[in-house]
Amino acid sequence: MKLIKPKFWDEKNSLISFFLLPLSFLFQFLSNLKKKLTKKEKFSIPIICVGNIYIGGTGKTPLCIELAKILEKLNKKIAIVKKFYKAHNDEFMLIESRGIKLLKYPSRSLALKRAEIEKLDE
Repeated sequence: MKLIKPKFWDEKNSLISFFLLPLSFLFQFLSNLKKKLTKKEKFSIPIICVGNIYIGGTGKTPLCIELAKILEKLNKKIAIVKKFYKAHNDEFMLIESRGIKLLKYPSRSLALKRAEIEKLDE
């Protein structure tokens, strides 16, 4: 996917940037508010987070599968944690078909708590 930078990004003081400035202040305020209101959770197990700014098709799932294989060769008791979405059944089946434990819950936090209970690689 090729993204094209808007022309007004190169201008110091464009009319568009002037009108978007209040919106950026609002976004920054809401972002900081969310950061203060959300509770950070700590888990007693090691976690590797695989992510990307793109939604799909960048190879996150194959990378997770390869990481799982490498860690299993090192005798680590692992699982892949995914937030459950009905539309991701093909992804779930791909992971499970490789014999890798998959924890899929409505929230990643619940899945990680389950991983702690199962004493996955402490």
